[in-house]
Amino acid sequence: DYHYELGPVTGTIPHYIPNRNEVYDLRDMMVFTRMWHYSHQTNSNFFLVYGSEGPELKISQDGRFVSIELPQETGAAQVTFNYPSESKTINISDDISTANMIQLSYQPEDKGRFLMEKAFMQKDMVKQVVVEIKSLDREDAVMGINYISYDETNTVLVSGTRTIDVIAIPDEFALQHNYPNPFNPVTIIEYDIPENAVVQLLVYDILGRQVRMLVNGPLDAGYKSVRWNGRNYRGQNVSAGMYFYSIQANNFMHTRKMVLLK
Repeated sequence: DYHYELGPVTGTIPHYIPNRNEVYDLRDMMVFTRMWHYSHQTNSNFFLVYGSEGPELKISQDGRFVSIELPQETGAAQVTFNYPSESKTINISDDISTANMIQLSYQPEDKGRFLMEKAFMQKDMVKQVVVEIKSLDREDAVMGINYISYDETNTVLVSGTRTIDVIAIPDEFALQHNYPNPFNPVTIIEYDIPENAVVQLLVYDILGRQVRMLVNGPLDAGYKSVRWNGRNYRGQNVSAGMYFYSIQANNFMHTRKMVLLK
């Protein structure tokens, strides 16, 4: 039905005048995309909250990515994320318009909200929404997710609101300065693991002898910390002086120094 054709057009948004050519192509999609963004930028109430309907969706976090698994019958879906903007941000995916999928996203500045809408053109596609969460600090956070999914006949398949705990994930491996430093008798060592890794964190004396193993084993990605109480393997207080702490995680290695006072 070419009455639904959108482009090409003349005029300026939102005052478009269609010049129908009875061909569905990229120009139709460009008009739709521009009008979609215009409608959200000029409407402060577009973040709707939907009541619960259908089964609960599977929502999971893998590193910095949060994924929402949609019903396989989904033809289109809308997902809204509410997050603490002072602590986290969501990377805006590029708009995608292909023969298989349309994906549009909108994020008002400093509002702590992110909207994504997707349309799936093939039945056998993987139906999911994936966003990247970047952390502005070392703290985990709580995020609200509101979603609705439709089938090809515009019937609601599932809708609802979920609250999830989001783990803060760093961008790269790092070993931070311990604090306090100098210390007596306890200090905290923080380190960053951007991916699951086998981690060793050791304390050495100034002669290079191992004093204490603080971490030894597999860890999930995240911001980590460990406490050293100034004791050796035998549980004995070590003498005052300079010590070194060293981390090895996958191919990452780094060493820093600290001073124990008496």
